[in-house]
Amino acid sequence: LAQVRDDVSEDIVPSKEAWLTDPVFAGARRVVESLWGESYDAIETLFGLYMVYEPLFGRFARRELFYRHAALHGDHYTPQTILSTLRAGEAAARWTFDLFERVLAGDPNHGPYNVKVMKMWAERWIPLTLEAMADLTPLWEATDRMRTGSRGPRVAAERVVAEWMESYAPVFGFEGTDKDLLEAVKV
Repeated sequence: LAQVRDDVSEDIVPSKEAWLTDPVFAGARRVVESLWGESYDAIETLFGLYMVYEPLFGRFARRELFYRHAALHGDHYTPQTILSTLRAGEAAARWTFDLFERVLAGDPNHGPYNVKVMKMWAERWIPLTLEAMADLTPLWEATDRMRTGSRGPRVAAERVVAEWMESYAPVFGFEGTDKDLLEAVKV
């Protein structure tokens, strides 16, 4: 954007500083650091990222917050930019979803064992992801425009959780409820 607008800075230092120090990003940062630094199983990393973190936190942040609310602040570039990343993210997520649903869970010989492993991974990544979502919710109160022009983090979380429960949770037999997840997000 800095190449086409004078009021946008190319300096990434403020954004990097916010990512590293702002409490609203602490949970998201913790998940990312854990996915890339603490998981030594590449398939677990894919599971945590594409079966839990992206369909919950990614959609909550990118689609529900940034895409839907940028225009409230006169920013019409962010929705245009994010739309292409949302589409690209969905395309990238499709093959990993198929990997876990059709190939691993659907394996006639090892499917039940694979599902048990996915449940174990989910027990690790779901709480961290919900904490990241909870940390992000104060951004809905960050400006007067967000307080008056937004339906709030509860509606956003309900939409994202309902989609996840319908599409992703059945793959590995998640036994929680929408209510359980929303309580963890604290909305």
